Amino acid sequence: MIKVVQFGEGNFLRTFADVYFDALCEEGGEYEVNIVKPIPQGSLDAFREQNNRYGVVLRGMEKGEAVEKPRKISVVKSVVSPFEQEKEYYALARDPELKIIVSNTTEAGICFCETDKRGDLAHMTFPAKLTLFLYERFRAGQGGVYMLPVELIDDNADALAACVKKYIELWSLPAAFAEWNERENLYCNTLVDRIVSGRPRDEETLARLEKLLGGGDKLLSVGEPFGLWAIEDKGNVSEYIKAGVHNIEVVLASDISYYKKRKVRVLNGSHTNLVAAGLILGKETVYDCMTDPVTSAFFERALTEIVPFVSDDTVATWRFAGDVKERFLNPFLNHRLTGIALNSISKWRARCLPTFKDFYAAHGRLAPEFTVGFSYLMALYASAESADGGYVAKLCGRTIPLSDDEKYLAFFAGGGKAEDFMRDESVWGEDLAAYKGFVSAVSENIAAIKRGENLLARPEENPIATMVPDGGMTAIFRKIGFVGDSLSSGEVQIRDPKDPTKWKYIDMYEYSWGQFIARKCGITAFNVSRGGASAKSIDSLAGNLCAFYPRNACKAYVVALGVNDITSIMNDNGRLYSAGFGSMDDVNFADRSDYKDSVVGWYNKLLLNLRACAPDSPIFVLTIPRADTESEELKAWRDKHAEMLRALPRYYKKLYVIDLRKYAPVYDGEIRSKYFLNGHMSPMGYKYTADMVATYIDYIVTHYPADFRDVQLIGEQIEW
Repeated sequence: MIKVVQFGEGNFLRTFADVYFDALCEEGGEYEVNIVKPIPQGSLDAFREQNNRYGVVLRGMEKGEAVEKPRKISVVKSVVSPFEQEKEYYALARDPELKIIVSNTTEAGICFCETDKRGDLAHMTFPAKLTLFLYERFRAGQGGVYMLPVELIDDNADALAACVKKYIELWSLPAAFAEWNERENLYCNTLVDRIVSGRPRDEETLARLEKLLGGGDKLLSVGEPFGLWAIEDKGNVSEYIKAGVHNIEVVLASDISYYKKRKVRVLNGSHTNLVAAGLILGKETVYDCMTDPVTSAFFERALTEIVPFVSDDTVATWRFAGDVKERFLNPFLNHRLTGIALNSISKWRARCLPTFKDFYAAHGRLAPEFTVGFSYLMALYASAESADGGYVAKLCGRTIPLSDDEKYLAFFAGGGKAEDFMRDESVWGEDLAAYKGFVSAVSENIAAIKRGENLLARPEENPIATMVPDGGMTAIFRKIGFVGDSLSSGEVQIRDPKDPTKWKYIDMYEYSWGQFIARKCGITAFNVSRGGASAKSIDSLAGNLCAFYPRNACKAYVVALGVNDITSIMNDNGRLYSAGFGSMDDVNFADRSDYKDSVVGWYNKLLLNLRACAPDSPIFVLTIPRADTESEELKAWRDKHAEMLRALPRYYKKLYVIDLRKYAPVYDGEIRSKYFLNGHMSPMGYKYTADMVATYIDYIVTHYPADFRDVQLIGEQIEW
C-alpha cells in the first residue's frame, strides 16, 4: 500500500490529485489518500456523511466534440482536522506506509512566520504544521517521504523546504532531526494544470450531474478533461508516482521550469490579469469574459505581453496559449471569477508581476495590458468594505466577497490609497513606484474606472495617425530589403496610344515606395520586387538577385505580398497553389525546404530564407489596405491573409506587422483620384505609401526600443 497525506480538501485537489491516485488504483495499484484540513475554517462533515466518497465530472471539448465523463472517487480513506483530532493527525505521520505528501494551500500558504508558537496548530502556517508532522515521523523512527506541493509559486518545493528548515531553527528542534530532514525527505518541485470550477451553482445542472453519478453529492466537483502534473524527478519517486496518462498526464523531469513558467504565466497569469476587470464589468465566469468581444480582446492582447518572455520556443508557447483560449471557452466550466479572485494580491505578484517586469526590462516602458489589469485589481480592492466579520465589494448593483490577507483588505477598507499600497515592499517584494509612470498610470486608471469608464474598450492608438515627415527611426536601418509585387516595384500602368484596349506595365523602381523611403531617410534600398509577383514566384526573383546570400543581407526587410496570391486563389483553380491558401501546419520550421504548395507555405518559406540569410534582421510584413471596391469574396480572402500575417509574430522573433488593413484609410474614390494612375499608384501614391510605412516603422521602433538597440551590429563581423 502506498499512502498519501494530502494537506487540503478543496475542489482542486479532489478533482486533480485524488482523481490521479484513484485512476492508479483502477489500473491495479494500491493507493490510499488521507486528507488533512490545513486551516480551522471549513467543515469535513460532508466527507464523513458520504464515507469519504464523492463524484467528479470532467466536462469539455475533445477533438471538437462535447464530452462529460463522470467518475466516482473512492481512494480517500480518511479526513482529519488536526485542530480537533491532533492524535489522529500525528498517527498519520507515524505510518510506515506513508510515502507521499501533497499540499495545496494557495500561493500565500507556503510562508514563514517567526511568531508562530509550536503548540498553536490553529494559528500557525502550513509549513509550521508540516514541520511538526515530520518531527513526529522522525521521532517514530520512520523513513522520509516525497513532498509534492502544488501551490503556484516558483520552485514551490524548494520554498517549502526552506520554510521547514527555518522552523527547525526557530523552535530549536534537534540537530539529528534537521539532518534526517535533509537526508530522508525529498522535496520535489511540481506544476499542476487543470481548470476546476467546483460544484455547479445552478440547480438544473447540479441535479443532472448528480443523476449521472447516481445520487446526491455534497462534494461533487466539475473540472475539464485536460490535466497535466509535471514533477521534479528525484530519488525513487517514479516508484510511487507513475508517469504517463492516468486520467491526467504526469511528466517526471529533472527540470520542470518550462512547464511551470508556461502554465503560471500563460494560463494563471492571463486569468489573474482578467479577473478584476471581469468582476467590475459585471461578468460572472471566465466563459462570460471569453464570449464578450471586449474582455476577450483584452485577454488576447495580454497574451502578446506574456508569450515572448516564457521561453525561446515561442511557437510552442503560442500553441499552448491557443489551447488555453480553447479551454477558457469551455461552455461546461462554471469557472467563477469570485473563486479565481481568492488571494488576488499574492496571485498577481506570483503570476503577473514577472511578466510585467520582463516587459519593462525589454522595452523600457509599462506593459499596457498588465497595467490596465493591475489598475482594475487596485480599483476592486479600493472598494473593499468590512461586513459580517469579512470584506465585500459592491459592484454593478451586486455585492461580492473579497478574500485575501486580512491586513491588505483592512488597509483598503480603512481608506488606504493604492499609491501607498504599491510602494509597500512587504506586499510586492519591491517598491512598484520604481517602474517609471506606473503609480500615476494606475491612479489615473482607478479614477477613470470610478467614473464608469471601460478601460478595455478605449480606442486603439493608430500608429499612422500622425505622419513622420522624415521617416523618423526608420533611418536607423542603413540598408532595407523591400520584397513585394507591383506596388513595391513602382509599377506604372499606361494605355497603348495606338490601341486603347491594350495596357503596358512597367516596373519603375525609382518611383517605388521603398526608394522614396530610402531617399527620405538617407538609407540604401535593396528592391526584390516585380510586377505580378506572388509569394511563390518571388522565390525565383530572389534567387536571381542573390537576395538570400549573406553578402547581400540587409539590416531589415519589408515584405509586401498577397494581392496576386489571392487573385490566383480566386481565379486559377489551384494552378499556382495546388494546396490552396493553407495554414501554419504547412510549414516545417526546422526544415525550410519542407513546406506545402500553399500561400502560407510559400510565404513562410520566404521568411525562413530571409531568416537564414540574416538571422537577426527585423522583418516587417504588410497587410493589404482596404478598398471600397472589394467584393465580399475578395474582402474575405484579404481578411484571411491579414489574419495569417498577424499570427506570424508568434512564430518568428523580431517580426512585426505593419497593419495597413486595419489602420490605413480605406482606398476609396477620393484616395484613387489623388494617388492612383489607372490600376496602379501614381508617384504621389507611392510617396504616400512610403510615408505610411516609414511612419509605422518609426512607431514600432519607438515603442519597442529594446528590440532595436543593436541594429548597427546586425550582420557585422566584429574582430576582437
